[in-house]
Amino acid sequence: METRFIKRNTLLFIGCWTLLLALATGLYLRNDYHHTIEGEAIRARTLLERDLLYRHWGTSKGGIYVRVNQNNRPNPHLEFLPQRDLVLADGETLTLVTPSSLTQQAFELSNHAGKTLSKITSLRVMNPANRPDRWELAAIRQFKQGVTEVSGVDSIDNRSYVRTMRPFIAEKRCVGCHADQGYDIGDIQGGMSVSIPLEPVLNAARKNNQLIVAMIFFLWASGIFGITWQFNRLKHQTELVVEQEMLRDLAENSLHYMSNFDRRTNLPNRFLFENRFQVVLREAEEHNYRAAVVALETRNFRRIKGTNGESGADLYLKACAERLAERLHSDDIIARLDENRLVFSLLEGEDQLGITKVLHEINDALSMPLALGRDTTYPVACMGVSLYPDDSRDSSELLHMAVAALDRSLARGGNGFEMYSQALQAEALEYLEIETGLRKALEQGELSLHYQPQVDARDGKIVGAEALLRWDSANGTIPPDKFIPIAEECGLIMPIGTWVLQTACRQAATWNRLTGGCFPVGVNVSAKQFSDPTLVDQIDDILKSTGLPPECLEIEITEGTFIEDPQKTIEILTDLKVRGLRVAIDDFGTGYSSLNYLKRFPIDRLKIDRSFVLDLDSDEDDRVIVSLIIGIAQELGMDIIAEGVEKTAQRDVLLGMKCSTMQGYLYSRPLATDAFTSYLQGHPTRHG
Repeated sequence: METRFIKRNTLLFIGCWTLLLALATGLYLRNDYHHTIEGEAIRARTLLERDLLYRHWGTSKGGIYVRVNQNNRPNPHLEFLPQRDLVLADGETLTLVTPSSLTQQAFELSNHAGKTLSKITSLRVMNPANRPDRWELAAIRQFKQGVTEVSGVDSIDNRSYVRTMRPFIAEKRCVGCHADQGYDIGDIQGGMSVSIPLEPVLNAARKNNQLIVAMIFFLWASGIFGITWQFNRLKHQTELVVEQEMLRDLAENSLHYMSNFDRRTNLPNRFLFENRFQVVLREAEEHNYRAAVVALETRNFRRIKGTNGESGADLYLKACAERLAERLHSDDIIARLDENRLVFSLLEGEDQLGITKVLHEINDALSMPLALGRDTTYPVACMGVSLYPDDSRDSSELLHMAVAALDRSLARGGNGFEMYSQALQAEALEYLEIETGLRKALEQGELSLHYQPQVDARDGKIVGAEALLRWDSANGTIPPDKFIPIAEECGLIMPIGTWVLQTACRQAATWNRLTGGCFPVGVNVSAKQFSDPTLVDQIDDILKSTGLPPECLEIEITEGTFIEDPQKTIEILTDLKVRGLRVAIDDFGTGYSSLNYLKRFPIDRLKIDRSFVLDLDSDEDDRVIVSLIIGIAQELGMDIIAEGVEKTAQRDVLLGMKCSTMQGYLYSRPLATDAFTSYLQGHPTRHG
């Protein structure tokens, strides 16, 4: 009802607005027409004043004599005047030109030049060409009634003119020439008129009015838009109010559903799961059964959400839940744990083997192709499992343990399931302790950089260094492989990474001055940092503030960095290369290497991972792998460096494979800043 009222009033406002502008436009055009006519009447009056002054001048002269020639012939209408023609002594003849004739000749010149019509006329004409037309006759009659000027619009030869006419009153000087016409002094002889064509000025006015009308139309359209927009907004607000009232009523009627189910998939939520699982636990306790809580996540959920949107991801999760339901008992519960995770219960007798068997069946069922719209996807499921009564008898604790086991399963990679254990509990506590300590470490100065020299094994000269992060906490030194993954997960890697870049670049600039040339330093940049759109700008600012030349900084990334978003990584690496920085792939061969990626990415150097170097002198497989990596680097025009070189035998094998740049304990362990400076001063260097 409210929206119909708004619609009716919208149409009423539009009609009123249209009528108002139509009336305004009509009034404007009418007034403009009258103003145009009035302007032309003023112009005609001005021209008439000019003509009257000219005739007055001619009348004051009483006429003039001119020689008779082709252009000046005796006026046949003045034959009654004995003085019309004069013969000179030399035989030439002069003829009288009256003021009327002079004025008429002036009219002809003026009419031709100004496209106006000027005319002298009377009721008793001597020249038939001066006979008055219908409008002039009417004007002369008005003159006889005392009117001194007549103006108006009239048609001449089917063309509209603005016409103005004033009377001629017979004077003493006029009677001499016009006595035969019966005029006495003071009589109305006739009149003098000026007619100006209207078509040119009306055309000019129309052109101007077209612009005015266009502006009025724009104003009308803007008004219509404004009215429509405002009423649509009012309509939308009204609909929102109505909808909110309906939703409030619906919420009041379905409060139980809203608090117990996920609205996007219609699956039970976490709250309902925990309530229903209490019943499952009571049954398990009564019959001495084992029960399990299983938290499940599919690895490709985020990709599906990115390509199919939130609704597509919800359908995908619901389809996975339907496949679970096909493998579970009717008493088992399936719920949505959070955005991308499901949780379900299992009640399988006394033997844990029965639960394990069902989990394998679920894993196989979920891995089958799943149609999602026009696409087909293959779910990769990871599960975390906690058992009643083995792990706990509390439903909330069992759910928490299942989630912890799921996180461990995800970190392990692949698919399948992970059973909860006390080791996981200890690991979770350690994770929390490290995360808490790490948040204070940067502020309290517990983080530091150590530097490991990179050496040319052919002559022993130092050619660069790699910056390695160290954490000396109050509880002792914590290895990087423990705290760096946690820093990446909790987001602390961003400020830590910025600090590492600043510190390493500042120290590299100092060593440049010490060695008298470019001493390159490699800094590891995590995949999380590469997701930061301001990374390149940060590096620019750091290089500028520290004064380090770009070619003295080498950015090291892992293979996993460019797997996540290859195109974005190419753009960032290209920006870095354009600025003159070097790029290396760290731990090459341990990740998801692809020759296609290597060919597309602007890489300067490959770093052979220490795992391939460890048994290089004794393991044929490692020698084959290293040889392949070196061959790939050489074919693609990249430099190569081997990490973890600890024995001369390893060095000799690498030199034989034409890999001369190395780093490892054979040359030096990572050193603190002061110790590395002393090391530099005691060893020869080669500038990059």
